[in-house]
Amino acid sequence: MLMAVLPLAAATPALAGGPVAFDMVGSASQNLTSYTNPYSGAFSSAADGFDKYQRSVSPSIPYAVLDDSLSIYTGDTLGIIKDGNTDIFFGVTDTENGDNSGPISATWVFDISGASDLSLSIDMGAMGDFETADYFTWEYSIDGGATQTAFA
Repeated sequence: MLMAVLPLAAATPALAGGPVAFDMVGSASQNLTSYTNPYSGAFSSAADGFDKYQRSVSPSIPYAVLDDSLSIYTGDTLGIIKDGNTDIFFGVTDTENGDNSGPISATWVFDISGASDLSLSIDMGAMGDFETADYFTWEYSIDGGATQTAFA
């Protein structure tokens, strides 16, 4: 099983006061101009996923990302999104499967016009049996410039 959760991502000025742009922060976004995910709903197994999810809203959420041990299913031993958390999050689990055999990606585009001294912050968590070949890479590009690796 491969699973990671990206509850939020934010671009913040390094020395100023507050985020310039973000998505999935308290289920809100700011200066998000587009989000593209060609793998949204692409997997035939309910246990596989690469998408934005929200409890009580999404028709199906892979069980491996949900921690239901508090009250919904006390025997639950997997997941990192607590059963009381109803915020939007980005979940990833078992993306190499019968529906897909290679790397996948999603794209967020933010308007950061006029901002300077930016930093990038991503709230992420992971659990599961990652294989040696598994990897996550977060990349960015500003104004059509060369793609840079933020986290790998």
